[in-house]
Amino acid sequence: MRKKGWAALFLALASCSAGGGNSATLVLKNPYWRRVNVEAVITTHENCDSRAKGYLKTLRFVMKKGQTRTILAPDDEIICWRHDSNPNRPSPGAWSGWSRAILEPGQKAKTDL
Repeated sequence: MRKKGWAALFLALASCSAGGGNSATLVLKNPYWRRVNVEAVITTHENCDSRAKGYLKTLRFVMKKGQTRTILAPDDEIICWRHDSNPNRPSPGAWSGWSRAILEPGQKAKTDL
C-alpha cells in the first residue's frame, strides 16, 4: 500500500520538530475508510508483536472516516499501529502489517493510517 512509504517519510520529517514535555505524541488520522478497527502498541521493542520486557500497553479502537486519535508514549517507547487488512470487509484477527513511529520525548507527529 502506498501509505506506508509516505507515512515513514512524513514521520521522519515530523520528528525534526520538537514539542514540549517528556511524552511523545502520535496523531493518527483515518482519511480513507468509513469505519476501521485499529490496534496500537506502545513498546521499546523493534518487534511490535513482542510482549516481553519493554512492552507497555495495547490499545484497540475504531476510527470513522476523518477521525483522529492521539496516542501518547511516556518516554522512549515506540508506537506501533495496524488496521484491518480489508477495512471494507473486516475479519477478526486479519490485520495489515505494522507501521511504527520512533519518536523522542517531546516530539509530536501526525500520519494517516
